Amino acid sequence: MQRHEPQSLGDLLRREMEMSRSGPLIDEVDAINAWPLVIGEGIAAKTLKPRMKNGLMTIRVPSAPLRQELNMMRAAIARAINTEIGKDTVKELKFIGL
Repeated sequence: MQRHEPQSLGDLLRREMEMSRSGPLIDEVDAINAWPLVIGEGIAAKTLKPRMKNGLMTIRVPSAPLRQELNMMRAAIARAINTEIGKDTVKELKFIGL
């Protein structure tokens, strides 16, 4: 009988998810969770929670001036999110009004 070292449940689940097809979905959730870390809590509080689908992150922004400012920085924001999560998940950002 072969003995194995004890492993945490989190490590087992993470490894299983990486091996399963749900990996891209986990990456999208990671990208959504990185939004306030990258953009800052103040600005994140003024936007609705982002949505992700097929590399497109859509963020609802109620203020037109803030939407325009974020729109001009969208390439840098996408790079920062991808750097934060360590994967090239966010291909494009789209800022829309409420």
